[in-house]
Amino acid sequence: KIMDTSFLQAEPSAVVIEYGSSLLKVGFSRESSPRHFISPNQLIFPSLVRSSSQLSLSPLDVLELQLNNVYFNLLQTNPSERPVIFIYNLYTSEAFLKQIIDLFFKKYKAPSILLVALESIVLAPLRRHTALIIDIGHQQIRVNPIFENLLLLNSSCFINTGNV
Repeated sequence: KIMDTSFLQAEPSAVVIEYGSSLLKVGFSRESSPRHFISPNQLIFPSLVRSSSQLSLSPLDVLELQLNNVYFNLLQTNPSERPVIFIYNLYTSEAFLKQIIDLFFKKYKAPSILLVALESIVLAPLRRHTALIIDIGHQQIRVNPIFENLLLLNSSCFINTGNV
């Protein structure tokens, strides 16, 4: 009698995508750090690199082109076979997040997507409940106080860095 070993096969790890204003970080959930750091301002074609401003594309169009590159060139994985963890800035518009959900489900046929605000998960690995989160980004510095796992939005501070 042949033993059934299908239970030994683990579920495929999720594709993790962190969407920032100047970097797209991608990798797999079982890895300790991103595999690739990509500038959303650069569209990568097989033999051509163009600035997205020259093509006048929307941020969603740029993201879609980058995701094609991520799935099919960099990670070499079928998007319909892996769940997605999409990490975004808490201040990302709800309309843009809805477009992202549509993109993953309709175009890439992702089996599932988990949207996670960066500010909500940053303390988890530290096992802390209170902190001052300082996010130094390309366009601005955001200071967000968290007290007992609650983000105090009224006390948040934004400083433009001049790269706007």
